[in-house]
Amino acid sequence: MKTIDDIIVIGPVAVGKTSVARCLAERLGKPMISMDEVRTEYYSELGYDPDAAQKLFDMDGAASLWCYWKAFDPYSVERILADYPGYVIDMGGGSTIHEHDDQLERVKRALAPYRNVVLLLPYPDRETSLLFLDKRTGWGGKERNVNRNILEHRSNYQLATITVYTADRSPEEIAEEILEMIQASDQ
Repeated sequence: MKTIDDIIVIGPVAVGKTSVARCLAERLGKPMISMDEVRTEYYSELGYDPDAAQKLFDMDGAASLWCYWKAFDPYSVERILADYPGYVIDMGGGSTIHEHDDQLERVKRALAPYRNVVLLLPYPDRETSLLFLDKRTGWGGKERNVNRNILEHRSNYQLATITVYTADRSPEEIAEEILEMIQASDQ
């Protein structure tokens, strides 16, 4: 097996990014990091206010908090890539979704050197994927469903170099498929 230098995992909330990234790291003998582990540290470098974030969450839920995070996300993507070379990276559910073209372009530039940006989705169909993820998150029927935004937005589809469908499969099976796809693309 040829050495695989980079794998970045992106996708909606609760699709299994962390579990799959952990399996990939174990298979490759590499360390793994999740954006969820370092997000607050990176955000604080830009003036993130955790009290304001908590108030937003308490008043309007996860969607409002997610909107607040958007201003900090491009920097966080740049930092995690710079700080963790050679790691399998789980980018978290929303750090790669951007409404503003300048933010999306910044994330595209940061990810451009990486050949293996893996988008995990439950199914090819977005509505079926949303129903699947709603069962996992309990967000079904909510007007401001973060996963609906992630699934409908162009960002992840533009950033991904590989897309893998995950529904009803184990993280180990998904990791194996990803590694096979990477090996096949190297030939």
